[in-house]
Amino acid sequence: MIKATAGGGGRGMKVAKSAGELSFALSQARTEAKAAFGNDTVYMEKYLQRPRHIEIQILADAHGHVVHLGERDCSLQRRHQKVWEEAGSPALNAQERDEIGGIVTRALEKLGYLGAGTIEFLYEDGRYTLIDFDYFAMAETSYDLAKFCAYVIPSSPQGWEETVAAEATRRAFLRRYRELRPDATLDRFQVYEALILALRAMTMMWMQHRGWEEAAQVFLVMAQERLNTRLPD
Repeated sequence: MIKATAGGGGRGMKVAKSAGELSFALSQARTEAKAAFGNDTVYMEKYLQRPRHIEIQILADAHGHVVHLGERDCSLQRRHQKVWEEAGSPALNAQERDEIGGIVTRALEKLGYLGAGTIEFLYEDGRYTLIDFDYFAMAETSYDLAKFCAYVIPSSPQGWEETVAAEATRRAFLRRYRELRPDATLDRFQVYEALILALRAMTMMWMQHRGWEEAAQVFLVMAQERLNTRLPD
């Protein structure tokens, strides 16, 4: 399997099933990678015939503790683009789930990793092959980043300080994300964040807990504000 180093989604990815096919596949992959990403650098990895695409979500704190949050099965794809993600995977039993979760958490403990992350594997015949590691626990960049930022806002802040702290956390998270992923596109971020805030308002309306009217109104106002303002620098 030949893959582009600068991107994914099936672009710049070709299979060579024999030595005779390698030269042509390499040329095609580099041409596609250059056109799609402006970079024709590629690499090779073992080709698996019928793998499952398994992703493990993790969280790691500053005290050396790492936990995994289970797995997503992203095997249902069209043209190498994920169509459906299922958690947990129907391909894993409880023992297999604990095994891969333990391997991932122990590895990241030794690395001293801090924050959230997604470790992606191809799974075939009981064996895992590492294919990618993302700095955040997300599937679609703009959507999951927006979901995190929308849920940073407390539903019932105890004081103005909590609201200010939440906004500071949101800005710091976005700033750090841009440092780690300067080439990431966030074109739909404001729309997604506004959508999640509006959904939180609707949830409050349905549940009607104490003070729900004021809280729902605040979230709706914030949703409108997010649509009309630029991302923080």
